[in-house]
Amino acid sequence: MGAYGLNKIWNSLSTRLTLFLLVLSVPMLVVIEFAVLSFEYAEVRSKLTAGALQTQTTRLAHGLSLDPNDFTKLALQLQTLQLQLHDPLHPWLENPYVLTEFSDQAMVLRLIENGKLMISTDALSGTLADAASNSTGGERWLARATVPSAQLLDGSNRSIELQAELNLIPPWRKASTALSLEWPVMVLCLLLLGLCAHFFMRREVVARLERIAKSAEQWSKQRLDEPLHDDSSDEIGVLSRRLNGVALSLRSNMEERIRLASAAERERLAQDLHDSVKQHGFALEMQLGALDQALKAAQRSEDRFQAPDLQAPDPARVALSEAQQLSVQLRRELDIILGQLRAPHIHSLPDAIRSRAQEFERRSGIQCRLLLATLEPNLQDQEALEVLKILDEALNNIVRHAKARLISISLEHQQTQWQLCILDDGIGLRLNETKEPGMGLDNMRDRATRLPHGALNIQSVNTPAGNAGTKVELTWQH
Repeated sequence: MGAYGLNKIWNSLSTRLTLFLLVLSVPMLVVIEFAVLSFEYAEVRSKLTAGALQTQTTRLAHGLSLDPNDFTKLALQLQTLQLQLHDPLHPWLENPYVLTEFSDQAMVLRLIENGKLMISTDALSGTLADAASNSTGGERWLARATVPSAQLLDGSNRSIELQAELNLIPPWRKASTALSLEWPVMVLCLLLLGLCAHFFMRREVVARLERIAKSAEQWSKQRLDEPLHDDSSDEIGVLSRRLNGVALSLRSNMEERIRLASAAERERLAQDLHDSVKQHGFALEMQLGALDQALKAAQRSEDRFQAPDLQAPDPARVALSEAQQLSVQLRRELDIILGQLRAPHIHSLPDAIRSRAQEFERRSGIQCRLLLATLEPNLQDQEALEVLKILDEALNNIVRHAKARLISISLEHQQTQWQLCILDDGIGLRLNETKEPGMGLDNMRDRATRLPHGALNIQSVNTPAGNAGTKVELTWQH
């Protein structure tokens, strides 16, 4: 692994979080352990202050049956008592953790006769030992109780005293000199915590952030149709859904800007055509008219000197008349193109369909029957324009190919679905007679896909009159 790989691992969020948890956990565990031990130490100290050691020593002294001459038995009894005092289940302190953990020999029991040491539990061999304390610098608590003479097995009247010494070492003093047994366990727990945190961060945070980063990279390349797939209810899941909403909004804004830019470009082209081509065409039509008037005047002068039977059509005038007709037709077609380019605001789709049908009937001479819904489809101007473009293309195809005499146009509404149907009584659709369908049909299908859930169906049908015809059916939803 090279320097780049190591740097990537070091800069990883999971690695940094793991190290952060490890660094933070060490002082936290120290504080927790110190606090627990301090509370335990304070609790033990308060009970000792209240006389718990003296009470227990007195109880033990009255429970002894001693043979002062048998030191081995005496040592065994003292060691048994000492183990009882160190027993965690023994009720005398109820919290012997500090005693057993921080002292090598917290509790020492001794038997004293007339001020002289008989036997002590701090002796290495269990026999007589020096009475010096094993205190290691902590607090020293001492309690004494006389063993009743009636409990001496030899029947003597000797005075024997049970002495209990407790060396209580504060936890902070012991912790400053040596490590306790819990520290290796703490280190292992920290390592386990780090590994679990690394796995959790890698799976639940880093991997999901990487998916967000990949989607953002796709969005930066204008690929806004690739959503984030994260159905979780946590913060990253909520963030993913919000980002999906942002991407959808950006996509809508982008499409709107494209539509506005396209509309602006069409408007610019319409203005250029109007200011140049249409004006030049109008000037050409005026010049042809003036030339026609001049030719007519010259023709009248010549006709006065010719016999009526010798008068013949002038080829120049015939050509001029044809040029005038072409000029008028060019101007009308240019007006149609300009109207299509400018894409005006459509206030009512049924009214726009009725107007297109009336204009088509006037120009073509083909009768149109209309059945239009009274409700208005909830369409934007661009979507309504797509519907009208499909209608225009269908009507143009009828004029060029269908040889129809009657056209039925209907606009119907069922729940959330709208349907535009154009039915003619012509010769029907014969796509199989050509190698491939015309570009007009492809354009109609493309426009249909731009509508909400739009679909276009074109087929040959039998009309109610019994002859063949073509049916163009456009459906969309809102």
